[in-house]
Amino acid sequence: MEGYGGKEAYYPMLDALGQLCRGFGGASVVETLAAHAPTWLVQLPALVKREHRETLQQEILGATRQRMLREIGDALNAIASGNPLLLMLDDLQWADPFTVDLISAVARSRTPAKLMFVGTYRPVDVALSEHPLTALKPDLLIHHLCREIALEPLEEVA
Repeated sequence: MEGYGGKEAYYPMLDALGQLCRGFGGASVVETLAAHAPTWLVQLPALVKREHRETLQQEILGATRQRMLREIGDALNAIASGNPLLLMLDDLQWADPFTVDLISAVARSRTPAKLMFVGTYRPVDVALSEHPLTALKPDLLIHHLCREIALEPLEEVA
């Protein structure tokens, strides 16, 4: 299957978080995830010290999808409280429905945040596959929760 890690739940967000944690100031991001979003941190085992893994596993027992969405919203707000945060999610035509739910939840958050998602996708692929973005995009547009920047196809230079 072509795409962003197949259909692994939340793969684009996990990939973005992993990059953020390995970048400048990554230790602070890992601490924020440990405090606000342990269900997310446990999915990035390379970032968790061996002695803390068991504690994290105990803490996330019984975690639900709704809890994961609340946690990541809280964590992103905490990360963006000091400096603005820009998250790039590329090729969303391959994103799983859970990632689309995450985008919707973050966009609808009532908490003011210095956070921006930039997502790219191929409209034709989304339309042909009946992807969940097909319903989400117009809803977010109507509520002024997103902006669309349509790009013309690139031309081959001779």
